[in-house]
Amino acid sequence: MYDLTVSNESDETQAVALGLERYGYESMEMQLEPKLLMLGPGQAGKAKLQVEVHEGVAPGGYEKHIVTAIPNGDSNFAKSLTLYTVRRLSHPYIIHTEAGWQQVKRNVMNYDWAKRGLDAYVQTAEEWEVPEAQGAGKPFAFELSQRFRLHAAGVAWKLTGREDFLEKAVCFLRRFADPETGFPATDAPVLHIYASEEELALPTPKAVKVSTGGSSTKAK
Repeated sequence: MYDLTVSNESDETQAVALGLERYGYESMEMQLEPKLLMLGPGQAGKAKLQVEVHEGVAPGGYEKHIVTAIPNGDSNFAKSLTLYTVRRLSHPYIIHTEAGWQQVKRNVMNYDWAKRGLDAYVQTAEEWEVPEAQGAGKPFAFELSQRFRLHAAGVAWKLTGREDFLEKAVCFLRRFADPETGFPATDAPVLHIYASEEELALPTPKAVKVSTGGSSTKAK
């Protein structure tokens, strides 16, 4: 269930028609109520969108819904809101499912090669000192090699249960995501490459960014 708020920011009464854009392949049932809101100047109204996720949607699967609001029948002033409904996928699932991790633990108990692998992860995690992010205006937040230490800390925590490894991983992610000193504040290029001459000129690119190692190449 989505609770929606529709506001009339004009100085006139508006009859706002609410609707759903459809692209033809939807499988989830959707119900939007009400279909019409009468809003006075500066007034806000409430609406609800109910979406039913059925068993045919695979765990982790999703559908997109676009809610539209058209005031007084004038599509020139139409607004839209995009929502995504996702069927829950139980964690963990990126590297292994929980059953997969249990198998890894059994391997560590039964095989020397697995024990050596875990020992290497533990050593890397123990030696890792989580660095501070580079800071605002820098070309990257962390050196690319930090990702291997983060991975080692995560695996070592999952297999040993040691809280100090978990604390290191969480600390790194928080520093990475810090809006003032982390990656969002950097001048990092898009996908390690400046996408255009226009983007090269921007102090902070507006497109989606990913972690970089600091060097960059200008795309022609």
